[in-house]
Amino acid sequence: MPTGIAPPDPTTLIGRLRILLGDISYTSTDGMPTGEYAVFGDSELQAFLEEGATPLRAAAIATRRLALEYSASAQSIRTDDIAIDLRSRGKDLIEVAKSFTESANIQDAAQGIGPGVKPGDGPDVFLVAPSRRIPRVGDFVV
Repeated sequence: MPTGIAPPDPTTLIGRLRILLGDISYTSTDGMPTGEYAVFGDSELQAFLEEGATPLRAAAIATRRLALEYSASAQSIRTDDIAIDLRSRGKDLIEVAKSFTESANIQDAAQGIGPGVKPGDGPDVFLVAPSRRIPRVGDFVV
């Protein structure tokens, strides 16, 4: 079972990501401040955060990983009057991942960073123009 700090701490990036993903139910470990979670361990969540940089982008990455896992093990079972169809879980999770990505893009645009922001739109965005010559002292105006 995946382990992590329990209960989730909403003041940390890992805690915020865990809450976004809804992976908050845990079984306590004997006398330890950790617990066993249903889906993700803290080390996995940390890796998603390192790849995605923000909780929303990390949630998109984590959800895509789950979609891949569920798609690979998808099956449909029918017996008598009972039917279980798990084939669409991967597709559904891809839609959730897209919504996390869209929310992250909106958040980034509001801060003047991220995809879709044009140079000059935000305070932290600038262009670096490649040049094949070495700059000279008079090239820069201060």
